Amino acid sequence: MRPENVQAAACQQDPRQALIDTKYFGIRPQPLEQYLYNLGLPQSCERVFWLHWDEGARNRNWISEIAISEVARRVRCDESSVVRAYQRLIQLGLLRRQNPGRDPSHPFRMATSLTEVLLPRQALGGLLNAPSRRRDAEAGKSAVVPLRAVEAQPAPAAAPEAPPAPTARETRAIDGDAVWKACLEPLRQELSDYDFKVWFACIQPYVSGSQLILFAPNNMVVDRLVKGFEGRLKELLVGEGTGITGIVVRVGNKPSVTAAATAAPVQRTAPSKAAPDRPRDISVFLQARTRELLCDLVPLEKVDELWRQILWSMHAGALRKLDLLKAMHTGLKLVRSGKWTKPNRMPPMWTYHHATARRP
Repeated sequence: MRPENVQAAACQQDPRQALIDTKYFGIRPQPLEQYLYNLGLPQSCERVFWLHWDEGARNRNWISEIAISEVARRVRCDESSVVRAYQRLIQLGLLRRQNPGRDPSHPFRMATSLTEVLLPRQALGGLLNAPSRRRDAEAGKSAVVPLRAVEAQPAPAAAPEAPPAPTARETRAIDGDAVWKACLEPLRQELSDYDFKVWFACIQPYVSGSQLILFAPNNMVVDRLVKGFEGRLKELLVGEGTGITGIVVRVGNKPSVTAAATAAPVQRTAPSKAAPDRPRDISVFLQARTRELLCDLVPLEKVDELWRQILWSMHAGALRKLDLLKAMHTGLKLVRSGKWTKPNRMPPMWTYHHATARRP
C-alpha cells in the first residue's frame, strides 16, 4: 500500500468519501457511455454532451440554458470547438437546441439558447435492454407509475378500528387551487425563474373526485411534466395530507363552475364554441421555431416585425382558430407568397411577453 493511501486511511474522515457525500457528481449510465465510445466522437463532443446531461438531470427536465462562453470555460475548450460539437451532436440526434429569441430584459441582445438532451430512437433498444442494477422484485420498490395512468390506489388492509374511507362529499371538498399553490412554493425555490414560468405558471388545476387534473396549454408541456417532474409532483401532491390519490395531466382548459356543475349536453358544448375567441399560450419552442423559419424567408431587418405580427395573429388574431402548428405554417406560407398583411386590430408595440404578463 502506498504511503498516501495509508495516510488517507488513517484520517478520521476519508476525503474520498467526503467528496462523495458532500459534492455534486454526475451519473453516467454505462450503456449510454459505451454507446458514445462506439460513435468515436471527439473529446470536446463528449464533454459538451455530459455537461448538458448533468445539468438537465439536475434541473429534472433534461433542458439546460448555458451560454456558449460558459460551456467553453467548463469543458476547457475554445468556443469554436463547442460550436462544432453542438453541430455534431445535433446531427447524431443527441442534442436539440432552440433559440428563444431576444432576451425580454435586454431587447437588443439574444437570449441564451435552450439545450435539450435526447436519445436517438435507433439506440433505445440496446440502451434499455442492457443489464439492470436490480432484479424486478427489488426494483419494484422504486418503480414510478406514469402520471397519465395514476389512479386511486386501494387502501392497505387496516385494523377494525381504522377510520372509513372518505366519502364522495369529503372528496369534493378538496381545494385544488390551494393544494396546487402549496405545491408551487417548493418548486419555485428548486427551479430557475425561466423553467418555472415555462412549465408550471401555465398549469390550471382542477379536482375531480380524489384526482387532481392538471390542464396544460399544449402537448409539449404535458410531456415535460410527465417525463421530467413525475416523481417530484407525486411527492408534493399525492398523500393523506392533501386527500389526492392520483394525478392526471392533459391538454385543455380548466372547466368553468357552471360547466362542471351542469350535466346537460347543450351547456357542455358552450365552452367549446367560445374557446377559439380567447387568447392562446404559445410555447417558447414554437416561438423560436417560427422565428427560425422566418429568417429563411425575409431579410433580417424585417424578421422582428413579421415575427411579432404572426405571433399576435396566432395568439389573439385570425390564426388563433387553427391548431398552433397549422397556424404557424399558414402564416409562413402567406409570407412566402407575399400575401401577408399586418393584422388590422393588432395593438401598437405589442409583444407576446407583455401580453402574457398582463393576463390575470
